[in-house]
Amino acid sequence: MDRASGSIAHPPYFDGNNYGAWKAKMKSFFWSLDERVWSTVVHGFPKPTKKIGKGDEETTILKAREEWTTAEVTHSTNNQKGLNALFTVVSSDQFEYISGCDTSKEAWDILQVTHEGTDTVKGAKLQMHTLQFETLMMDENETFSEFYAKLCVIVNACSSLGEKIPEDRVVKKILRSLPQRFQPKITAIEEIRDLNTLKVQELIGSIQTYEMKHLALKKSKTVAFKVVNEEDDGHSNEDCSDEELTILTRRFMNFLKNQDPRSRDSKGINSKNRFVNYTDGYGHISSECANTLKKQKDSKNKAMHITWSDIRLFFMLLRRIHDKLNLRIAASFSILPIADLWHN
Repeated sequence: MDRASGSIAHPPYFDGNNYGAWKAKMKSFFWSLDERVWSTVVHGFPKPTKKIGKGDEETTILKAREEWTTAEVTHSTNNQKGLNALFTVVSSDQFEYISGCDTSKEAWDILQVTHEGTDTVKGAKLQMHTLQFETLMMDENETFSEFYAKLCVIVNACSSLGEKIPEDRVVKKILRSLPQRFQPKITAIEEIRDLNTLKVQELIGSIQTYEMKHLALKKSKTVAFKVVNEEDDGHSNEDCSDEELTILTRRFMNFLKNQDPRSRDSKGINSKNRFVNYTDGYGHISSECANTLKKQKDSKNKAMHITWSDIRLFFMLLRRIHDKLNLRIAASFSILPIADLWHN
């Protein structure tokens, strides 16, 4: 087992790096030994004393070990367990800091001040982590798991410095930090859940489920578009059936016809310079009739409304026809070779 990970038999190893994580692991290890061991590390072990003399001559001296009570012996044992764990767990460089300590509390406090700093330094670090907590936002191109991992580092750093961030504050921070694509989920959570009682783990599960079910659709569409393109490329090496070619040719002709407003005669318009049949006025010719002009305008607007899908379909049909008839149909319509169309 990796020594840094720790176990019941061996506490997590510390070489001076990542003190916050090691501190949390070490606290758990002390508790696994005995709750009283951790209490001794925190509160210390005052060596047993006794008073001698009377009146003005009364003084306090250390007890001889033989005079210790059972409770004092137990307290001393817990202190030695904690101190032994700290001596065992640190590297030789870190051991230099605590080699002269007699109590586990003294050794623990030295390591804490060395790697966390004094109260002033800890306050400055805490302020820095608090600022990071408030300004952290989830990027558009990262997953929720990646964002939450960053947030956990900050929250745990604050906790190791003695400032535990309340759970409801973490919940609200997560919701504030999500990008726009999560807005439907954010609105739903805020409307039906009490953010003051909502658990972080519940929120995480809800967001991850939403991300998998709904936001993955965008990726699937991208993949589908890529597959369609690859399939279109693959058709250049396959023969179309006569029936398929007929259908594609018909669609192609309809497409060209729909793009040319001159090929569509509007009802009530016989020719450019003929009189209009349905107007109540007299002396009208179709090219001057207000109704005719309006229809022609609408027709042009419709003709100009070409989507990317239409354009893509147009070139796909050209490619199919080109591959099947070796440019015979293309030549008959006097259009450019397909290669020129792609490059223009």
